[in-house]
Amino acid sequence: MHKMPFIDNVVFSILDRYFMNIYYYSSVG
Repeated sequence: MHKMPFIDNVVFSILDRYFMNIYYYSSVG
């Protein structure tokens, strides 16, 4: 099914960083 594991990894890492930023700012701010 997964023909582009590299693209999936990039998207996953970007989403992970994005949600970590949301969590950080919501907890700090």
